Amino acid sequence: MATVVIVPGSFCPASLYDEVVKALNQHGIDNVVVNTPSVGRRATGPATMTDDAKAIAEVTGKLKQSGKKVVLVAHSYGGVPATESLRNTKAEEGGDAGVVKMVYLSALAPPVGMSTVDAMGGQLPPFLDAKVCPNSELP
Repeated sequence: MATVVIVPGSFCPASLYDEVVKALNQHGIDNVVVNTPSVGRRATGPATMTDDAKAIAEVTGKLKQSGKKVVLVAHSYGGVPATESLRNTKAEEGGDAGVVKMVYLSALAPPVGMSTVDAMGGQLPPFLDAKVCPNSELP
């Protein structure tokens, strides 16, 4: 049986998924909720999507190395770093270890390497202002 790895949405601590974890445990399903670095304060400053993708890949990579199949469940924003994390953690064709399925739960599902803005057709919705982000590359 595969291990379910849950990737939280933005601003969602792992504890938000306690009831889901409880239900999975009651059915004997191994599971892990990733503590994404972008949630909460850090002494080194804010984490990025890339930091989140690396944290997810660490979890799924260890499971892959131990020969486990993984079902990666991404909630909301979690779809973006979860997709990016697949670069080295998805199962090989017909393989018995690594990410074998991806579930997007109310999540953006961009192709690997595509940004959220690209997935939205190159523009943010009018209610979002990228100019407030100091590192934004948007006009």
